[in-house]
Amino acid sequence: MFEFCASVLAANHAHIARDVVKAESLGIRRFHFDICDGHFTRDIFFGPQLVQDVRKESASFFDVHLAVYNMAPILDSFLNSGVNMINIQFESCDAPGVLINKIHANSLEASISFSLASDFVEMQPYLETVEVVNLLAVNPGYGGQQFRINVLKKIEMAADYIHINNLKTKISVDGGVNEYTIRDIIQAGADIAIAGSGIFSGDIERNITVLQDATKESLQHKEG
Repeated sequence: MFEFCASVLAANHAHIARDVVKAESLGIRRFHFDICDGHFTRDIFFGPQLVQDVRKESASFFDVHLAVYNMAPILDSFLNSGVNMINIQFESCDAPGVLINKIHANSLEASISFSLASDFVEMQPYLETVEVVNLLAVNPGYGGQQFRINVLKKIEMAADYIHINNLKTKISVDGGVNEYTIRDIIQAGADIAIAGSGIFSGDIERNITVLQDATKESLQHKEG
């Protein structure tokens, strides 16, 4: 089943819990927290305290995306924060396999993100070891960017590999998700679309309704 995941980076930072609860009331059940260090990314965002506080208001699925350097100690700080999944960034991680094993050892789901510059060959070894592979369609660290269509081929390649090898791994796409890009994302084979501005910028109810309608149409087109 195709799902939307709301990226709280684009929410009102003075009212993140309020915006999460609003999105939940409209059917969103996954939320994405970007953890940015100002080094791998341009800006600095979010720590475990925010996740813990929002968790008090929500029972939805939370994942954190560690778009950081010196990842191991930062990962440790989120193990007991109330998240369901920890998402490591391939390009800034020295030992992805070690961290994936640690995430699983703490009874959490693991995901690994790949930037636009990374090729499918770099992704392939991890498709059998994580619950979700996340493909960035924008540069990490700030919202409102335009969707880069070169990610679509990587989605297709990952979807084909997962199907051929009978894997349960899901594919998520992060960045530039809106009513116009969702059809191509679904057609390429993604299972999850992470939307920030597409959900939280402006009228949340209208945005989610528009995305849900566009998704329904896209799924019908794909099945037809």
